[in-house]
Amino acid sequence: MKIKTLISVALALVIFSCVQITFAQKVDETQGNFIFSEQITQASVLELTTTLEDWSSENPDLPIRITLNSPGGDVLASFALVDELNHLRNKGHKLTIAVYGMAASAAAWVLQAADYRIIGANSTILIHEISSGSQGKLSDLKASMARSQSLQDQFLKLLAKRSRLTIKLMHLRIDGGKDWWLSADGAKRFGLVDEIEPVRAPQN
Repeated sequence: MKIKTLISVALALVIFSCVQITFAQKVDETQGNFIFSEQITQASVLELTTTLEDWSSENPDLPIRITLNSPGGDVLASFALVDELNHLRNKGHKLTIAVYGMAASAAAWVLQAADYRIIGANSTILIHEISSGSQGKLSDLKASMARSQSLQDQFLKLLAKRSRLTIKLMHLRIDGGKDWWLSADGAKRFGLVDEIEPVRAPQN
C-alpha cells in the first residue's frame, strides 16, 4: 500500500513538473525577446523582420523587446527596419529596445523607433555623417551627393524628434566627418534613451 502511494505521489510530481516546464517554455516564447547583434544590411534586416512578423502573427498585441548591439550599416536598410518596427507598434505591440554594447550610426535611429528605450550603463551611441561611397561621372556624383544629403536630413530630423537634440547642435558635432560618441549618461541627458539600466554590485 505504501509502495503504491509513493508511486502515485512520484507520478503526480513528474506530471506537475512537466506542466511547470511546459508553462515556463510558453512564458519564454511569449516574452518576445529578440537579439540584433550585427551590422545593418538588407539581409540582416530581412531576417529580423521576417522573424518578427512570424512571431507577431502568433502573438498579437504582446510586447516585444529587442536587444541591440550594432555598428550600424546600410542607411536604406535601417529605414526599412524603422518602418517595420513602427508597423508592429501600430499593430498593438509595445516595443522596447535595449542597447547593450553600442547603437552606432544607423542603429542610433533604429533605437528611436521604440516606445521605450534602454541603454546599459557601459554602452554607447554614435552619431556621424552618412557615407555615400559614390563613383562615376560628375553628374552622377552630384546626384548621389544630393541623395545623401536628403537621407542625412531625414535621420537628423528623426533623432531630433525623439530627443532634446537640435539639428543645429548635431551639425556642429558631426559636420566635417566628426564622430560624436555619447556615453549612457550623455544619451540619457540628451533624451536619446529613457532609462539607463543600473549596475548591480555582485553579491558575495
